[in-house]
Amino acid sequence: MDDGEFDVIAKVDLSELRAQCNHFVERELRAKERLCIDSQTGWYFGIVGLDVDMPGTSHAIVEDLAILERVVEPPGEIELASSLKDRHLFSAVARYSHSIRYQLRIHDMAESEQGSFDLAWWIISLIRVRTLAEFLVPVAADYSWSVIAGLDERKCSVTFVEDIPTATKLDADSPVQTADLDWVGANVPTFARLLEIPCFRLAVESLSTHQHQTSERMMAATLWAGIESLFGIQSELGFRLSTYIAVVIEPSGPRRRQAYQKIKKLYGTRSKAVHGAKLSSEQLRTHVLEVRTILSRILCKFIEEGQVFSEDRIEREIFGDFSPSSAARPV
Repeated sequence: MDDGEFDVIAKVDLSELRAQCNHFVERELRAKERLCIDSQTGWYFGIVGLDVDMPGTSHAIVEDLAILERVVEPPGEIELASSLKDRHLFSAVARYSHSIRYQLRIHDMAESEQGSFDLAWWIISLIRVRTLAEFLVPVAADYSWSVIAGLDERKCSVTFVEDIPTATKLDADSPVQTADLDWVGANVPTFARLLEIPCFRLAVESLSTHQHQTSERMMAATLWAGIESLFGIQSELGFRLSTYIAVVIEPSGPRRRQAYQKIKKLYGTRSKAVHGAKLSSEQLRTHVLEVRTILSRILCKFIEEGQVFSEDRIEREIFGDFSPSSAARPV
């Protein structure tokens, strides 16, 4: 290689290096501009894998408390290494940060930091219950993910929420609608109250975490554990569970009968899945998708009604109200 060729290569390398330096400088400047416009304190829960069909850049879910918003230019490894208070966390955060396209902003709740995390968990769980959207909330930061690239050194604190890089994606993306977010916001108080009921909380956790399991069999077992917990049936499990679920999710008539037959068949597949019988991966995946839809419908019904149906309530739905006040008077 002669000196002329070396000079050309050196110039190209220097040009690329300058471009890289300018790239980070320009990102930092844009992030600082965003920080000047919006520097509200609170917690910002980074969301990976969520697709939302909303016309603006943000949507208020709980007025003055919780906002779902798009993230502009999420930070990379170099920017995280500079901005995080705990620098040893930057690589763990960076494996998600590039993919954070939305964030749930919880405005500063003076009472306690735990209150912010509780509200975020309620909203995240409600979105999953309502839509079955497949997403992760790996980490929360005390600054917007849109401005972290422009922060001073060691300025930002982070807390891991769902650090589960092996979570499974089961279905194609389906955008969350603004009507779904409105439903979530309207039902936060009821949902928080129902979570005090252990069986309801277990069912919600089953639906919210089934994709974190390592196999489709474990996903099926997790979802069915949530469903079974809601009804507390001790005998004739397959028949009664299928009947009770059908009563909850369908009105009286042909659709209820069809639902009963489908659920009874699904319960048979459930037994094969949890007892190790031979089922293909495709059969198991289809089963998981169907069962989680049923659990979603049950939970939505209970949330909208404001109660977990008791056995008496379900039996009245089946047989009618035969209480003395509703019985026909003797002639």
